Parts: sequence; C-alpha cells; structure tokens
Amino acid sequence: MVSFKQEKIEKVKADVDIMEDLLGKGIDEGIKKIVTALRIHYIPTTMSCEGHFEYGCAYPWCDIDTPIDDPKTNKLVHFLIKFYSKRYVREDIRLSLVFFPDPSMRLQSAGSSSIRFLEKETAIKKMEEYRKEMNDFAEFLFNEHSDD
Repeated sequence: MVSFKQEKIEKVKADVDIMEDLLGKGIDEGIKKIVTALRIHYIPTTMSCEGHFEYGCAYPWCDIDTPIDDPKTNKLVHFLIKFYSKRYVREDIRLSLVFFPDPSMRLQSAGSSSIRFLEKETAIKKMEEYRKEMNDFAEFLFNEHSDD
C-alpha cells in the first residue's frame, strides 16, 4: 500500500513534470528534484535552472516566492541549518539564500556567482558539485517530509 507521504510526493512530481515557463519549456530535468522537494513542504518556487554554459547561469538555482519574514522562509532556513548540522562540504558548495527586494529569494551554492570567472574545465566540475549538493538537499527534504 502506498503511504500518504509517497502519494503526495508522486502528485507533486506529476505537477512539476507538466509545469512550463512563458516560452512553453518545461523545468530542466536536473533541477526537478529540488523543485519537487521544496513544493512538498509548501515552499513556492517560481523559476529554476539546472545550470547551462551556453545561456543563463552556469550553476543550478531555484527562485522561491516568499518574503524574508514569511514562516515558509523560516522553515527553509531551519531545513538548511539541519542539513548542514552534520554535513561538511567546502564553503563554495554550501547552499545559501540570496534575497531580492521584490520579495523573493534564490537558493544556490555560495560560490555560484564566481563560476563565470573560472576556466571552463574547472567551472564544469564546480557546476556538477553544485548540482549534486542541490540534489542531496532535495533528498534530505524528501526524508524530512511531514504532513504539514
């Protein structure tokens, strides 16, 4: 028998699979996991990217549509603190929140903004490390799932 938790995860995954941007493009495969994991916890995502060298940003990111004083922001900060309480990674790999004035924020690795200054081979390696960290955080969120 499928648990309520697994049923909810599958429903959110199905919703994420059919999401499209204004150009009719779906969510990048490499970022769907974190989008799904955040949405399971009712943390609303607005835009995301797995990272591309040809266009856009060369690192994975996910925009979240909540103001800094929203309980959902507090929930996300709490998850990040718990995720890193026993996890040791280089500082540039650690996920962080970048706050915008509109009010929203972006989840990305701390070293993301400097990736464009690196040689392509090094940048590719970092992008893969950043993708792995985002996916590891998604797995953590799946395991932290509650019926909230």
